[in-house]
Amino acid sequence: MFPRSPPPPAPPPPHGGSVSVSISGPAEVTEGESNTWTATANGGTGGYAYVWYRSDQGAPMTYVGSNPTYAASFVECGMASTLRVVVEAGNGSTAASEFLITVACELEL
Repeated sequence: MFPRSPPPPAPPPPHGGSVSVSISGPAEVTEGESNTWTATANGGTGGYAYVWYRSDQGAPMTYVGSNPTYAASFVECGMASTLRVVVEAGNGSTAASEFLITVACELEL
């Protein structure tokens, strides 16, 4: 038997390091009300490019925007939605984050 070669070294991180991203905003919203979520990117170098996706009730993710923030209202109470943001730094480093949202029914008095 031949001795095994060691695995190749991991590629170096992109120049300027890796990027990370997080989403902030309400995790529970009321049907019909407009809300905003914000993606915050850290690390990497250069500017950031954002791409937002949304999935309602487990449906496939669909593209919904390309800004650091995403605003939406939800019209079906009891629904669960997932937001996903993908960010790319100017150095080519990418990261993604997901955020679960539930929609509360509007109380009628």
